[in-house]
Amino acid sequence: MTKRKPHNRSKGKNPQKSQAQLIYGLHAVRAVLDNPQRKVRQLWASANAETEIRSHIKEQHPKIQMLNIRELSKIIPENSVHQGIIAEVEPLPNPDFQDILAEGKLLLALDQINDPGNMGAILRSAAAFGVGGVAVPRHNSPQNAMSLAKAASGALEIVPLVDIGNLSRSLQIAQKAGYIVVGLDEDASITLDEVPKNAPIMCVMGAEGKGLRRLTTQNCDYTAKLPLNAEFSTLNVSAATAIALYILTRP
Repeated sequence: MTKRKPHNRSKGKNPQKSQAQLIYGLHAVRAVLDNPQRKVRQLWASANAETEIRSHIKEQHPKIQMLNIRELSKIIPENSVHQGIIAEVEPLPNPDFQDILAEGKLLLALDQINDPGNMGAILRSAAAFGVGGVAVPRHNSPQNAMSLAKAASGALEIVPLVDIGNLSRSLQIAQKAGYIVVGLDEDASITLDEVPKNAPIMCVMGAEGKGLRRLTTQNCDYTAKLPLNAEFSTLNVSAATAIALYILTRP
């Protein structure tokens, strides 16, 4: 399998200098170290973890500060699983939405999904299926960046997470750029595999229990459901997203 290159967010807005983030866990920190666009301020590791990530350390990275497990656990929120490695990093600049659209790749948009666990799983699926970006309305973005980065297991360094202002307006912009906008709705009359694929697609996922908002639905070209067993058609949003991406990327 060909490894996707870390995405370049340098054309977007600059991160706020004061808002350093802590990213922890082996997969997440490895991805951080492999992304040349991510500035790393500090690295802390146990002896075992240092061995695991040594080959990912580049010249521009700070020297690892060796700590024991108890000392590492004091740096991050209680009960967080760090696997012996923590990085303090600067936030990535926000990607430019128009630049993402210009690439013409399959995109995701999330409507009121703000749970870090679900979003992390969605980002992992997006990375696995080669999604060009995930658009999230600013007011619905997860507040806990550390939990999101851990749940995403490195996918944040691969898939652009696009901070958009207004979802409905952004869907209209995508349509003007030539995208077919498809909202996933379990009550839709057609299945996702019936949607035309003669143009790039933006797939819109709604929150569990709430689904898509009315204005979001009104700005979709199609609403479609997954081709599931009618006796059990309700899935976790991250599982539904993975199935949707499989359908949309198969020949």
